[in-house]
Amino acid sequence: MKTDFLFPHVYKTIGWWLLVIFGVLYVLTIFGVIDDDAISFPTLALNCDTGMFAPEKVFGFNNEGMVNEIAMVGLSVALLLVSFSRENDEDEYITSMRFGALVWACKVNTVIFILGTWFIFGWSYLVFMLFWIFLLFVLYIAKFQSELYCFRRSDNEE
Repeated sequence: MKTDFLFPHVYKTIGWWLLVIFGVLYVLTIFGVIDDDAISFPTLALNCDTGMFAPEKVFGFNNEGMVNEIAMVGLSVALLLVSFSRENDEDEYITSMRFGALVWACKVNTVIFILGTWFIFGWSYLVFMLFWIFLLFVLYIAKFQSELYCFRRSDNEE
């Protein structure tokens, strides 16, 4: 079965390293251990003036702290590489396991979103949403890797 949608296997190792680096950076910026203004430079900003519904100008340049943005982009790339890199022994059964894990992760992610929306309020909801953004990837990776581990373990015992 042709799996053109997957990255080469070597990208998984790169993704794991990036995941550790940017995951730690992301958590440290969210909880305020690292200041977002530690790295700042002029960036193109959308709706940079007051008033969301009636801005005076739509585009402009702001000198903003970019540590959180760098961490989010790095974490997104890392999770994408880990999630969608080919296994050494990629076959139809592993592709089927990928699909099942992805569907399971989408369902669980939706339930967690609904529960979080019902029961978390205020600033805590914003923090919840900042982690929820990446939860789909994390759930998929956890489910797929655990199924793959069990499959390989049972395959070796036979």
